[in-house]
Amino acid sequence: EGSDLQWGIIRVGLDLSGMRREIERVRWMLLAIGLGGVLLALAGTRLIARKITRSIDDLVHGTIAVSRGNLDHRIQIDSGDEIAVLAAHFNHMTGQVKRHRDEIAIAKRELEILNATLEDKVVKRTEEFLASEEKYRILVESSPDPILIVQDGCIRFLNPAFEHLFGWAREETVRCEIRAEDLFDAEDRARAIGY
Repeated sequence: EGSDLQWGIIRVGLDLSGMRREIERVRWMLLAIGLGGVLLALAGTRLIARKITRSIDDLVHGTIAVSRGNLDHRIQIDSGDEIAVLAAHFNHMTGQVKRHRDEIAIAKRELEILNATLEDKVVKRTEEFLASEEKYRILVESSPDPILIVQDGCIRFLNPAFEHLFGWAREETVRCEIRAEDLFDAEDRARAIGY
């Protein structure tokens, strides 16, 4: 002890082949565990990706169904993520569109009923007007009193009694060749134009 003197060399003979086999076995085991981990990771990411894309696929199918007119279609997504919020808003929007479409359909039916009623009223009023106009025309045409209708200073109508009394032809007066004031004397013109 305490001496730097070398007394000899001892050689120990160890067989390292068992240790090398064990190291090789551990290497293969680590490689198998690593490969298994990679495969499990790939399978897990595939499942997660499928879950995410399934929600997006549900949204896509929902928009296609709505675009084809199926406003009763609802998207069922059970996750609590942003896609579920988007699906809830999509379902709400679809419900609102359906409600507005139904309101428009009701209003359209009511408008059609009103139009049919209005058309009947217009036909009835037109018939009444034509009957009234015919009575008025017969009354004016058969009146023994001269009748003259003036519009914008032009004679638009005169009855046969007016033609007979004053000798004016209906054709030349109605074309506005003769103005209404031309029928009166100069002293009566101002008073006649005032009417």
